[in-house]
Amino acid sequence: MTPSPRSQSWSVVASDLDGTLLDSGRGVTKRTAKAVERVRRNDGRFLMVTGRPVRWITQIVEQLGTTDPVIALNGAVVWDPVSGDVLSSRPLDLELVIDLVERLSEQDPDLCWACLLYTSDAADERSSGDPGGRRIIKKKKNMNKRSQKRRMKR
Repeated sequence: MTPSPRSQSWSVVASDLDGTLLDSGRGVTKRTAKAVERVRRNDGRFLMVTGRPVRWITQIVEQLGTTDPVIALNGAVVWDPVSGDVLSSRPLDLELVIDLVERLSEQDPDLCWACLLYTSDAADERSSGDPGGRRIIKKKKNMNKRSQKRRMKR
């Protein structure tokens, strides 16, 4: 016999944020908060897994009162919300990113893009107040009429 969902316990529950854990207003509902609390009360761990940088997660961590590590920046960073330390990081090589952006920009001059730089220097992370990334490159051009028409045809 399979136990009912209310009596089951899970050792780890992992959830994306946008469109999964958060409601349409990007908030945590009471029902969701209770479900997370039930996981923790049954000795489970609740992990948030997201493409967001850490600075966009801290309020959600506070709302849920979670102390478990957070997987952020599409898996590039594992962050401890209790200590504020980065437990693991796997950033892309900066030269590779710059080369990629330059090559893509040559292919499409109207390309809009943004990159976040994550540094492994803990002192720099703490002083910036953002262990999940800092915006280093941003390019945004207004598209001309020809480009707008070309994009509309795609």
